[in-house]
Amino acid sequence: MDSFKYKIKREREESLRVARKLIKRGVFVHDAKRLDIRGDLVCGGGVEIDINVIIEGRVVLEDDVKIGASSILKDCRIGRGTIINPFSLIENASVGNNCRVGPYGRLRPGTKIENDVQIGNFVEIKNSNILSE
Repeated sequence: MDSFKYKIKREREESLRVARKLIKRGVFVHDAKRLDIRGDLVCGGGVEIDINVIIEGRVVLEDDVKIGASSILKDCRIGRGTIINPFSLIENASVGNNCRVGPYGRLRPGTKIENDVQIGNFVEIKNSNILSE
C-alpha cells in the first residue's frame, strides 16, 4: 500500500510542477492543485484551464482555447479559439478552430470536427467528420 501512496504523491507533485510551468508561460490555470496532467500537454497563448481537468496522453491546445471544469482530454488536438464546456470528454479526436463543445459533450475516437462547429449538450460522436455549414 505504501508504494501506491508514493506513486500517487509523485504523480501529484509532477502534475503540480507542470501546471506551474504552464502558468509561468501564460496559461491561466484556475487552480494548479486541481489539474491532473498525466501526459504531454502543449499550450498556445491565451489558454484557460478550469478546475478538475484531466489531461492524458498527448494533448495540444492552440491559442485562446478554454477548457471547462471537470473535462477530460485524451490524445487530442483542440484548435484556436475553441471552447470546451464543462464535463466534456474528448478522446483521440481533433477539434477545429472557433468551435464549441458541450457541456457534457463526448467526442470519441476517430472524430474530426471542422472549424466553426458547435456540438451541443449531451452529444456523443464517434468515427465521424463534422463539417461547418
